[in-house]
Amino acid sequence: MPTIAHPTWLVLGLAVALIGVWMIRWASRNNVASAIRDATVGVAIDAVARRGRPNMPPEIRAKIDTIKGAQGGTGKAKKIASYGIRHSLSQLFGVTGFILVMAGLVTAVLGVFYV
Repeated sequence: MPTIAHPTWLVLGLAVALIGVWMIRWASRNNVASAIRDATVGVAIDAVARRGRPNMPPEIRAKIDTIKGAQGGTGKAKKIASYGIRHSLSQLFGVTGFILVMAGLVTAVLGVFYV
């Protein structure tokens, strides 16, 4: 059985890759653009399948209801701003997560093969 040159690097690389995957998953859940894209595709498929006026997707309806339910103009603006901040952070986390996954995999490979 071959020995691993640097097991600490291997463990650290896998941990960094897992953190990167977690960041990418969080980013995909909180990305407004992908939610709108998915909703649009779903509505288009429903419109073609039922040949009628499509219903609004529940995830978009929930966001709109949350904004409408806020008290006053300031509350609505805060809700909209929170969605904007989450979208910006999801963009940052998506790129950072991808970089972490790549760095983690490279570190793990170096931990196995680098002597």
